Amino acid sequence: MNKFFILFFAACLALVSCTEGNTGSSISAVHVEIYKDSSFVITGKSLKVGKIPSRTTTQLLGKLKAEHYGELSSEIVTQFMPAYNIDTVGVTAEQIDSAILFLRIPNGGYFGDSIMPMRVSAYKLTKPLPSPIYSNFDVSEYKGDYIGSASYTASALKLDSLEDLGYREVGIKLPDAMAKDLFNEYKRNPSTYDNPDAFLSYLPGVYVTTSYGNGRVMSIEKTTVDVYYRKRETISEEKDTVYNLYSSYLGTTPEVVTNNIITMNTASDIAADIEAGAVVLQAPAGYDAEITIPGKEILKKIVDYIEVENVIGVLNETYLEIPVTIIDNDYGIKPPKYLLFVKEDKLDEFFEEKKINDDISSFYAAYSSSSRAYIFSEMRRYILDLFDRYNIEDANSMDEMRRIIDNIPEEEFRFIATPVNIETETDNYYGTTTVTRITPDITAPSIVKLDLNKAKLRITLSRQRVLF
Repeated sequence: MNKFFILFFAACLALVSCTEGNTGSSISAVHVEIYKDSSFVITGKSLKVGKIPSRTTTQLLGKLKAEHYGELSSEIVTQFMPAYNIDTVGVTAEQIDSAILFLRIPNGGYFGDSIMPMRVSAYKLTKPLPSPIYSNFDVSEYKGDYIGSASYTASALKLDSLEDLGYREVGIKLPDAMAKDLFNEYKRNPSTYDNPDAFLSYLPGVYVTTSYGNGRVMSIEKTTVDVYYRKRETISEEKDTVYNLYSSYLGTTPEVVTNNIITMNTASDIAADIEAGAVVLQAPAGYDAEITIPGKEILKKIVDYIEVENVIGVLNETYLEIPVTIIDNDYGIKPPKYLLFVKEDKLDEFFEEKKINDDISSFYAAYSSSSRAYIFSEMRRYILDLFDRYNIEDANSMDEMRRIIDNIPEEEFRFIATPVNIETETDNYYGTTTVTRITPDITAPSIVKLDLNKAKLRITLSRQRVLF
């Protein structure tokens, strides 16, 4: 009987010219056919997100209520990476002036009303944060002393002197005593600053919340504690110079625990649409989508196509395009920028183990505003993997192939579509871009409706028939 060899298309083309100097006879001996099938139907439903794992250094802070979206609230808890070296030469505690907790916001990193006055407040944590930690974290047992607050508007942040720096900052002035204590601790016990774990015994972290205002959330890329101080230097016997300096004592990094405490109450009209069967994605901590691929139908179509003698069949492409409907709202909340497609039984493992897409059990697509769709064009290896793991090619007959396919567990075809944030690195020399990190998307509120009834799931096959 015929065997089905799943090869790269380039390998197939090699067959038509495999004998140098005799290309005419080689070409005449092989007949190539291209077959496309896009008759497949995918189904799905929205799934309420219970909690989001903390796998990102991005922090979301604020409160927002938008029509056709809902009410979003996000607070921050974070530990710190201490500075390894602090300036103490010629500096005393009396010269420590102040400390400020800075929340750094990238340009454009706020969503909602730009002129709404809001107030943020900070508190010490009383003990180290647990790990793992999730978006439904209860801070009540960790919240300690109040250490400062600040009022701000996003429009005022736009007008400050940092216009060309690429970011803005909200600064929370901390107690002067806290600034001096940070300095004195380093002088007395420099080992406290050796690493994050050692520093936890001195300062477990901070909790930051919105204490006034509703109408805006900020995406914070970094949080630091900067200490300001004076330093005197003797220039000559007659002259001293006093410098006003500052140093970043603490900061958030990927090595320390940071978490967003998120509450998401979906708008009643959107919830009603979901109840009626609409497939809606909403972030953060809103809704994911469970998507079922007609995988058995795809596999059988491939087997049917190569059920002839003297044929080599090749899977060239597996392509999925999911159109969307934009959900208009009063704050211009957009569809998620990226969508992760991951097997349902591997979702938790994906984030907990900080994986990136392997194009077998997980894929991602960027949202295309021009086509209003998410396009997954790298799903070919998913089908190849099924043929390989279930030994479909090794069957002794086509009927046995089909029986193997019928017995494949249904979970192989169930995926979760979830909004994510993608971090990449670009090699300018080679012109390549590599995905380095995929995390649940908490960088911005987002919402969109998936039009699964218009989705295009297409396979492209080539069939080479040997004529001699």
